[in-house]
Amino acid sequence: MLLGLIGISLLTITAWVIAYGIRDWRENARFMRAAARETWLIAQHRRGWREYSENNLVRCLNPEIRTIWRGSSEYRRLRSLVLSLQPGHTIPPRPFVVRFGDRILEIVPLQAKLLEMRRFGRRSQEALRETRRRLASIDSGLIDHGSENPRTADSMATDNERRQ
Repeated sequence: MLLGLIGISLLTITAWVIAYGIRDWRENARFMRAAARETWLIAQHRRGWREYSENNLVRCLNPEIRTIWRGSSEYRRLRSLVLSLQPGHTIPPRPFVVRFGDRILEIVPLQAKLLEMRRFGRRSQEALRETRRRLASIDSGLIDHGSENPRTADSMATDNERRQ
């Protein structure tokens, strides 16, 4: 009798785990289809990164790159997906860029190249130029090539309104 209850319990738990895994896989597949060919900057609030990211980094990026802050619901969703697809199931240090292609996840780490730059919390032409140069050395597709003048707060607000 006891062995029967244990067997039924194990079968129930196994079925639940399998069903949950299938549901999670389907949600990730649906998200990947919807996010195909999209790019996100995953940013953080800590130790000077927020000010630097808002005032300098985001202004240099291609306008099609969306910024997602650590702690947001979008971040949790992306984190779950990155963890499931990333070899070793680890999240790289923030900031980093995530690109989704056709069933391919590409992660472009930025922290190592930009670590010294986070001390430039205030917006400055020098910081913008150096950020643009460092981003170009990582991947030229990250930079806003539309103009050499960095985006203003007004144009960024318009970009954000358009994305929502």
